[in-house]
Amino acid sequence: MRNDMIWDMIQQWKIEETERKVEKLSSENRNVEFQSEISLKRLEQLALATQAVWSFLKEKHHLDDQDLLLRMEEIDLRDGVRDGKSAAIMANCPSCHRKMSSKMKQCVYCGTENAQFNPFSG
Repeated sequence: MRNDMIWDMIQQWKIEETERKVEKLSSENRNVEFQSEISLKRLEQLALATQAVWSFLKEKHHLDDQDLLLRMEEIDLRDGVRDGKSAAIMANCPSCHRKMSSKMKQCVYCGTENAQFNPFSG
């Protein structure tokens, strides 16, 4: 009889532990879904802004979609890889000669301004 009571207590503890784990995972899942929604909204806003800028450029500078595609390909190939991405370019800092990325405004080691800074890279 005593063994049955101990067994029941252990089983109840395991059930409660499993319920806590399920609740934690549910909470994490809700957070991931929320972050995904925010990312999707930002992506949609960026797409809208990009379309607006492109429409201005087409009107003001008499460009067409082929001009845009050619420029996108040119930028894509700057890192030597055709992958549909704009990657950061690595270079040596002119002051301390350590590696720094074109996405950094200044050298993280010595603070020298980065002449290759590109806020749109990688």
